[in-house]
Amino acid sequence: MRMYLETEPEHVEAETLKTAESAGTFWSKNKHLVPLTVLALKYLSVPATSVPSERMFSKSGYVLSSRRSRLQADAVDHICFLNQNYDLCD
Repeated sequence: MRMYLETEPEHVEAETLKTAESAGTFWSKNKHLVPLTVLALKYLSVPATSVPSERMFSKSGYVLSSRRSRLQADAVDHICFLNQNYDLCD
């Protein structure tokens, strides 16, 4: 982490550092930060599609049927969360 914080961006990249393309360029140019590079590419990358959010809207539509119209918002959130993460539970 110290190596990352001490890394100075190049002058040209400093102006465009806020864009997604420059973030990928930064991590590809700074491969000497090996542990952080792996973590950044794994966890900081954004999916290019809206499919996961569309799936959640679809599932919440199934939960909020006419027979379940009195469900509170937090109950719907919990049901959708459990449905999405069921495979992670043992």
